[in-house]
Amino acid sequence: MGKRLIQWVTTHEMRQQPEVRRPRSTSESSNLFLVIDVGVQFWPSDRTISVPDLARALEERGFASLWVSEHTHAPISRNTPWPKNPAEPLPMPYMRMHDPLIALAAAAVVTERLTVATGILLAAQRDPIITAKEVASIDHLSGGRFIFGVGYGWDFDELRSHGVDPARRKDVLRENVEVMRELWAHEVASHSGEFYELTPSWQWPKPLQRPGPPVVVGAGKAAFREIAAWSDGWVAGHHAGTLTEELPLLRKRIEEAGRKSSDVAIHSIFADPFADDVSETIDAYEEAGAASVILFAPPWVYPEVETPDGAMRILDRLARQIRT
Repeated sequence: MGKRLIQWVTTHEMRQQPEVRRPRSTSESSNLFLVIDVGVQFWPSDRTISVPDLARALEERGFASLWVSEHTHAPISRNTPWPKNPAEPLPMPYMRMHDPLIALAAAAVVTERLTVATGILLAAQRDPIITAKEVASIDHLSGGRFIFGVGYGWDFDELRSHGVDPARRKDVLRENVEVMRELWAHEVASHSGEFYELTPSWQWPKPLQRPGPPVVVGAGKAAFREIAAWSDGWVAGHHAGTLTEELPLLRKRIEEAGRKSSDVAIHSIFADPFADDVSETIDAYEEAGAASVILFAPPWVYPEVETPDGAMRILDRLARQIRT
């Protein structure tokens, strides 16, 4: 368990983390190891465990990362069915979650090693100048431990509330990310595009990670061309078999974009974390080339996670699961 980020590192470069797992085929002569991160996705709200307590608990148990999602509001009209179960009403956690960037800032300042990540933030709905400053600030506060996960959004009512045409949300998101990257990378930033105009401007702080934090996209295979063209990673929501089936297509798209597979890290959310085969699933993710596995106990499946005591019990169960 613990720090399991897929990367080739020498022994003295490995950060001190509990129970670093090594592959079956370790090369003793090269003194190299292949390891994979195990993180947790959580939806903090006014009813759950506090974010500082959650972050400390994750780090104490050796988890590598905390991923926090976003929905700004839930229009009562509900013209867009819930994708996970269209026949069911939208679960309450969608309506109560904290702002992810504020929550992750609270997590960052009480931890030393925990990676903090949006999983995912609805970047098409946000002002890119304000979001660029917030992201750079979190990257500074965390000492460069931030991953910027973004997504297109499935709730068309929510998108329209922000003035975004759902049919153009992919284009809006990409341009917003372009504006943010421009602000992060350059002393004087400017942008002229279809959706946004930025006259030559200064903005500090710059992110500690240069030229900016990794931008990873949470979406399905329909977005593989976009992910391959400009992102730093894919946040997948799959079982190991599906991930293995879809990765060849993503890698083909990456090659078509003139990039290397190593340019696009794979982070896979596993929403059945108490399955009997969870350890085998993590192994399968690792074999498939995933950079991290993100365990998620959905609150509509495990309602106890909504209470502080229940959340601690869930974290303890998750920790025991990946130690086996």
